[in-house]
Amino acid sequence: MSRHVLWHRRAIADLLNVADWQTAARIDAEVLYFAESGRGTVRRVRSEDGPEELRLYAAPPYYVRFRYDRATRTILVERVLRSRP
Repeated sequence: MSRHVLWHRRAIADLLNVADWQTAARIDAEVLYFAESGRGTVRRVRSEDGPEELRLYAAPPYYVRFRYDRATRTILVERVLRSRP
């Protein structure tokens, strides 16, 4: 049950700014694994000032913020962010 993955420009820039390439490669691999298998640590987060978002905790302390379109079976990766301590 694979899904398509699209990376937003900002997410690509975020990934390129990860501290080391091994962690960036792991994040990318986790996104692809999630797209293929549906497995991974995903949480729905509702913010007070915006819509609900999905987060894939790919390589702590980094997580991937994404949206999922069920109709097209597409994962849109919006950001790669670092968790706050």
